[in-house]
Amino acid sequence: MRIWDDAAESLDLPLTFLGLPEPPGGPEAAKVCIWPIPYESTTSYRTGTRFGPQAIIDASRYVETYDEERDWDLASLPIATLPGVGPLLGASEQMMKRIESLATEIIRPGRMIIALGGEHSLTAPLVRAHARTYPDLTVVQLDAHADLRDAYEGTGAGHASTMRRVAEVAPTVGIGVRSISAEEMNWLRSQESAAPDRTTVIFAHQMRRHLAVVEEALTRVRGNVYLTIDLDVFDPGIMPGVGTPEPGGMSWEGVLDVVSAVAKRAVIVGADVVELAPVSGSVVSEFVAAKLVSKIVTYRFAPSPRE
Repeated sequence: MRIWDDAAESLDLPLTFLGLPEPPGGPEAAKVCIWPIPYESTTSYRTGTRFGPQAIIDASRYVETYDEERDWDLASLPIATLPGVGPLLGASEQMMKRIESLATEIIRPGRMIIALGGEHSLTAPLVRAHARTYPDLTVVQLDAHADLRDAYEGTGAGHASTMRRVAEVAPTVGIGVRSISAEEMNWLRSQESAAPDRTTVIFAHQMRRHLAVVEEALTRVRGNVYLTIDLDVFDPGIMPGVGTPEPGGMSWEGVLDVVSAVAKRAVIVGADVVELAPVSGSVVSEFVAAKLVSKIVTYRFAPSPRE
């Protein structure tokens, strides 16, 4: 953890991701933009994702900027924390259009946006915005849930449909899924014959029985990638603060192995970390999420590891 000679000194850290100062030249000069989107409207079980982005940023101020795995300091990279996006409550479709429009203004080649959710519905508009700049985009999803319903509870713009909307824009590879409806499974099977390799889902039970299945799926990932991580992909033992904590999730090392493998094969041009619902009296979930965001940045921008 970070240690200060004077405990009060911690209060002097900027209220930004990793407590970093605004980069010289301001947000326009940033290589990484951390973008809080505290949107929550279509959650269907445990609520609280609207508090996720701020909790991640608060926890990140106690994460070391130095990464021992890559022998690299994130503070050497211009990282900006952008203002949050105010929600349009009860208007899912309008909110998605707003996120897409704002993202289009921020995205540019060489800059990575990492959106902090908020519920998973925000992924679809972010992918649509990225696909305009990166037509060859592939989306890698780490998630406990398939999120492939055409519509759920009266909307096709909610968290349960976000990957169905994404699949309309770009090829997808889902990893760690361990909860899927019959409707989603039927649609997935129809895609296997209609558009092979367009929508791939690697289930958790397949990963347990066939260790190389993820590596095989990632062989088709190249070019530019958008990475979406629903924090419920983790086992609830290390990530209790999510809306639907499905048992049998991935480990910390397992998730990092996937992110690192993606970064080796492709360029991560955008990402989101979503569905944190903080647990009162505990900081485990938000600290893990903050550390995960720092690792995404590291794998994308740090020099190759020394042999």
